[in-house]
Amino acid sequence: MNYLFLSITCKTKVLLSTAVMQSVIDNLDLTDDDGVPLKPAALSNKIEVESAEQADILEISYSSDDPEEAAAVVNAVMDAYLARDILSNRLKASTAREFIERQLPIAEADLDRAAAALQQFKDANGIVVLEDEAVVAVTAIAELDTQIRDVSSNLASANTQAGELQEQLAIPLAQAKQIETLSQSTAVQQALEDLQLAQAELASQRSLYRETHPTIINLERRVASLQGLLGDRVEEIVGTASFSGLGNLQMSPLNQQLTTELATAEVNRSSLASQLQSLVESRNRYAERIQAFPALEKRQLELTQRLQAA
Repeated sequence: MNYLFLSITCKTKVLLSTAVMQSVIDNLDLTDDDGVPLKPAALSNKIEVESAEQADILEISYSSDDPEEAAAVVNAVMDAYLARDILSNRLKASTAREFIERQLPIAEADLDRAAAALQQFKDANGIVVLEDEAVVAVTAIAELDTQIRDVSSNLASANTQAGELQEQLAIPLAQAKQIETLSQSTAVQQALEDLQLAQAELASQRSLYRETHPTIINLERRVASLQGLLGDRVEEIVGTASFSGLGNLQMSPLNQQLTTELATAEVNRSSLASQLQSLVESRNRYAERIQAFPALEKRQLELTQRLQAA
């Protein structure tokens, strides 16, 4: 779109008159799509004359996909108009200067806006050199795919190992850890030993006395007291006084070894799973970025062309 400004005294009907339009067509050899010389009415339909913000100014514009053609048509309209001696005294001396004075700030503003738009687009999308970034993203995805395959294989092995250890241990790992801790507690094991001795003595004395005998009653009280003490000490360690699922509060050396190995395997499996998730998320981010490249490239090209044209 090109613009030329004329005095308000230049009447629109003169600018769009058949004589002016025909002069422009003849000077520029304007034709329609079929190569036939353009009709004055057809040319005038492409030209707009509007009142600008200033009270004494008219704005003439011609729409064309070709900036050079647009400029040529606007200039030709002006030349044809001047040839009819309308406002020639005023326009001959001032038209060129006024055009430049008005167009220069507009051009500078357009240039600034285009440059700012391009930079804002790059900043918003984290772009430095889009072409280089695409190469980096493709390379990164290939490396991540290799790492994902390796970690997935290691994770599968870790799952198998943990499953086999769990099967040998036969109880959940959390429960096994509790029993292992209790079996290593001196206070718990001492209370357990005292309780077992009291229970054995009670069983022995029952073969000699009735349930109402003072000896039996005292032993029953002692057993109950020791059970309470053992419960308190178990609760201090595992958070509950219930022995349910804790067996006899002792663990064999074999089960202790299995518990340790299973705990190590679970830590390894959890670490590999977390690592795999992180790798997959990183790959997905790169893949999403690559999918966005065509639209980003198109938008960057549009903004670059706008900057070059400003």
